[in-house]
Amino acid sequence: MPSLQSALPPELADNVIRLYRECLRRAKFIGHKQHNTELLVNLVRQNFRRNCCKRTYKPHAL
Repeated sequence: MPSLQSALPPELADNVIRLYRECLRRAKFIGHKQHNTELLVNLVRQNFRRNCCKRTYKPHAL
């Protein structure tokens, strides 16, 4: 499986990494309040791994 850095252009890879970190941060925050942190964090990780290398990004034509 190619890494995220090699699969996407650098500017998109940075955005995806920021989105991933933000999703993890929010999952930890919500999970702490609802006492299911591990479950939510694992769901976020699982979904990002599943979708990371699908190459579904298609730039919009201007």
